[in-house]
Amino acid sequence: MKALDARAEKEVTFGRARVAFDVDVFNLLNSGTVLGRKYDVEADTFNQITEIMNPRIVRFGLRLQF
Repeated sequence: MKALDARAEKEVTFGRARVAFDVDVFNLLNSGTVLGRKYDVEADTFNQITEIMNPRIVRFGLRLQF
């Protein structure tokens, strides 16, 4: 399985308050790794892919602490 996730965060202080901006990227390489297959030899769908890894997802966040 090939999966690469990444995170970047920048924190800024305003007096007593702190604000953190962050970006998370899941499955950065956008690999379509197979997670599941049909293994029933007697089935017509033998060795058919049933599940693959989610595509690349980017999440932005903001955190305020005071």
